Order: sequence, then C-alpha cells, then structure tokens
Amino acid sequence: MAIFYRKSNAQPSLFFNQRTDGFLRRLRSKKDLEEYLGIDEVFDFESFRPQIEAAVAMQVKPKKSKRGRPSFDPVFMAKALWLMHRLGQPMTKFSDNLLKDAVLQSVSDITFPDEVPSYQTLWQYNEYFAKSDLFQTLFDQQVELLHELGVVPRKSARIVDSTFYDVPKQRNTRTENALIKAGKGQTLWNDNPHKQCHKDIDARWAKKHDVTHYGYKGHVNADSATKLIVGCNVTSASVHDSQVIVPLLSGYDIGSGRILFADAGYVGAKQSAQIFAAGMIPMICQKAFVGRPLTAEQEEDNHRFSKIRSRIEHIFGFLEGSMGHMKLRCIGLRRATHEIFFDMLVYNCARLRQLIRASQAKLPQPAAAN
Repeated sequence: MAIFYRKSNAQPSLFFNQRTDGFLRRLRSKKDLEEYLGIDEVFDFESFRPQIEAAVAMQVKPKKSKRGRPSFDPVFMAKALWLMHRLGQPMTKFSDNLLKDAVLQSVSDITFPDEVPSYQTLWQYNEYFAKSDLFQTLFDQQVELLHELGVVPRKSARIVDSTFYDVPKQRNTRTENALIKAGKGQTLWNDNPHKQCHKDIDARWAKKHDVTHYGYKGHVNADSATKLIVGCNVTSASVHDSQVIVPLLSGYDIGSGRILFADAGYVGAKQSAQIFAAGMIPMICQKAFVGRPLTAEQEEDNHRFSKIRSRIEHIFGFLEGSMGHMKLRCIGLRRATHEIFFDMLVYNCARLRQLIRASQAKLPQPAAAN
C-alpha cells in the first residue's frame, strides 16, 4: 500500500518563483548556504528512507481510513531536525525561523508556509527517532561506509577524548539524591507523574579544573588524518574517561595495529593493557605527580604526542562554536544519547564538506583562455 505524505494545496503567485529564485541565487555564493544545500552530497537521506520510516512506523498506529490530513514525510522531518542541530537552535526558535526564513525553507524544500512543521511536530518526530535509536544506527552505518569507501585511511592513528554536555540542574532533597545515586530513582515521585517526567535521574555531577558540570559525557574516538568521528559513547558526567576505552573501539580498530593517542586522563597500566589487548599501540601523555615531576624525555614525548592528539580539540571547538551544542535541552540518558549521536553525525557531514572543498582546491585549475 502506497503511503501519501502531506503536500501543500496552495498555488504560487505570478512572480513567486522569479522573486524566490533571484533571492536565493544571490545567497548561494555564501559558504554556509552551500554547505546546507549540499547536505545530500555527503548524507543521502533518501537512501536511508527504509530505516527512517520504520523508526516512525513502529511507534505510530496505522490509520484505519484515509480521512484526515496526511502526516509529514519522516525523511523531511529528519532533514529538518538535522538542520536544527547544525544551526544549534532551540526547537521553538528553529520552528519560528523556518516559518519566516526563505533560506531555511529552500534548504528544507519548503515552498509554502503551511508546509512548515510546528514546534510540537518537531518534538514528536524527535521523540520517535530517540526511542528507536535511529541516529545511533545511522551514525554507525555512515562510519562503516566511510571506511569502505576509503575516506578514512586504513592505518591512520586514532584519538580518544571526551567532552561534557550540561543539562538543566535538578533541585532534589538529600534523601532523593541518595536514592538516585543508589540507582533507585525510578521509585521516586510515582504519586506525581507530571513532576517525575521533569526529573533527570541519569545525570551526575563532575568537577574538572575547578569547573562544576551536571549532565553527561560524550566520549569520542576520532581519526587523526581526517578529523572524522569514528566512534562515540555516552555516559553520565561522573564516569572517568579511562573507563570508556574499549566501548569506543570498533572492528576497524581492534587488531589493526593502529596508534591510539590520548591525554593524561587515560594514564594507567590497566588502560595500556586494554589498548594492547585490542591490538593497538598506546601513545598516552604522561602525568606528573607530587614529588615525581616529568623527566625531560617524558616532556618531549608529551609534546610530540600532543601535536596529533590536539586535533580532537578542533572537533570539540566546532561542536561548541559552530553548532553551539555543549548544553542539552532534554532529560534522561536515552534522549541525551540520541542528541549527542545526532551531533556527531551532523559534525561528520560538515567535516566531509570541508574535506570535499579542500580536495577540489588541490585539483589543477583549467588554464585561462587567451
């Protein structure tokens, strides 16, 4: 049975296409717009239509009749949410901008205002995708495809690190916090479900460099040559980096003989043994202790390792600066995992656009005609 998705019944005015095309033609020279318009070059949403539609179909009851307005195309909604993550805008603000911004409408293939999804619709489809772990699956498939196509070199080194994702702070009593730390948070506020749905029982506190964080950690495994993210894992903020080494490694890493760079947070005989057991070579920056300063040889090694290890900081800088996504507007580990994996997928698409531009710039240019 064919599925019909929502389409506008409005008719364009006499000069609508001329005015819109002329406006967009002047804006296409901008680099940012070219990135958004070229999303299908680096991530073909249509090729993932079966997975996207299945993620929605498994949670939506099929209609018994053809009456009523058709639903939005799930692929269109996935593309709209991708654009929202790339711009780093809250859902309410993005919905408003999508209604009045001709550039965003062009990128999203929207012709008329009645094709713009509301904030509630964006939220609902985001929930569908989060409950089905859709973007974790799409991220894994994209990474596998990048390896198969040779975009990620076979023997390039890997870099592991993590970054904090803060969430809204909770105001709980000491008794409630003790139960949450003991893993019994689901037993709280059962008599008040409206309050319970606003309580985050998975987020934890952590402190680093005298800065306190409350939320989650995004652990990242990046390729040193291309700065593409090839592995990701999400935990609460209190989990130490050194505890999430093996979950970050994939079949392309284990037994590959690759070098693994890491900062001083991964120092330890146990961690080095795990890396060697995975068939990789650890290159971990050493850490000084009280009464045991670094030797000149260790400082030289740290300087040499950091030249490559620091490339992962460019990824975190892009996530925070260009995408504005170091704070999550959600509650719970499941939603946080969905949002962080979505960010990693969007970052990889943006990075692929940069690699494409760099490769095109290196191509020999045709000689100018006399």
